[in-house]
Amino acid sequence: MLAPLRQAQALILEALLTNARLDAGETFVLEELRARLALRFDLDQVDRLTRELAQQIDTATSHELAMHLSPAQRTVSNLVARNVIDQFRTRNVALVQTLVGKQLDDLKVTLAKPANVNLHPSALRPVLQQRFGVSASRAELWARDQTLKLHGQITEQRYQAAGVTEYIWTSSGDERVRESHADLDGTQQTWANPPVTNDAGDTNNPGLDYECRCTAYPVI
Repeated sequence: MLAPLRQAQALILEALLTNARLDAGETFVLEELRARLALRFDLDQVDRLTRELAQQIDTATSHELAMHLSPAQRTVSNLVARNVIDQFRTRNVALVQTLVGKQLDDLKVTLAKPANVNLHPSALRPVLQQRFGVSASRAELWARDQTLKLHGQITEQRYQAAGVTEYIWTSSGDERVRESHADLDGTQQTWANPPVTNDAGDTNNPGLDYECRCTAYPVI
């Protein structure tokens, strides 16, 4: 999901280094960039990449659940998974659009600084690349979190649709597991009444807390 963001960043840099003129004013520059992004930024590609990712996760969870569910239960769970994936696609295409919009917001802040007003666009390249690097790092965390959440959501919805109401909380068992999740490892929980998983008092099933890599082993 980072590919569309990097595409937008490349288009912004390209526009600055070719036709965009800072001495024509910040508003002109931003409007030109918005026009270029509208013409060349491919939302269909964003949707396709998001769909492919969701299908990969769905296939992985389907194989996991096949070991525990009957053919009839798997059929029901497959129908439920489709709805979860559709919601994931809609939500994440919107998030990518928001991230791209923030790239232009970052540019507006940069152009508004007095020290940058009379600079040639090429002189802004290192500044923008640094800002884009920060944005990309945040987007990478977001993408990883969304991937883990989708895995957790599909697993939860599939098992519940198949009539499985309880599970064993299973952590990844390494040094990155947060203490509260390590304490839950091996405990029996219910999908309908998830445990507290963080200091804020939030309740979550496996995979739904921020960057949670824990999984659920079904109690059948």
